[in-house]
Amino acid sequence: MIACFTLMVYWLRFYTNSDVPIWDAAVSAFAWAGMWLMAKRKMENWIYLNISNVISIPLLFYKELYIYAGLTIFLFIVGTSGYFKWKKLILDDTSRQPVQA
Repeated sequence: MIACFTLMVYWLRFYTNSDVPIWDAAVSAFAWAGMWLMAKRKMENWIYLNISNVISIPLLFYKELYIYAGLTIFLFIVGTSGYFKWKKLILDDTSRQPVQA
């Protein structure tokens, strides 16, 4: 994640017209890490994706991208719901496994 963040800061600062390259890079790095963890089916993916959304929402309002901010709020709600559903599924699955002697 740190490598992604560093690379994105460099790229956004020197090759784009972003006026907030550090915040844009943070969103990208957390989203990348969250998607990578989701591909590995790790519970932590929801945390990283929601951190990305939390950073992204005020950033989108700052950039006056209100529809995208609304979409990201919706995705934050979906991500929060996903976290709690996955957590419940994992807890239910571990409680059903027989105890080995």
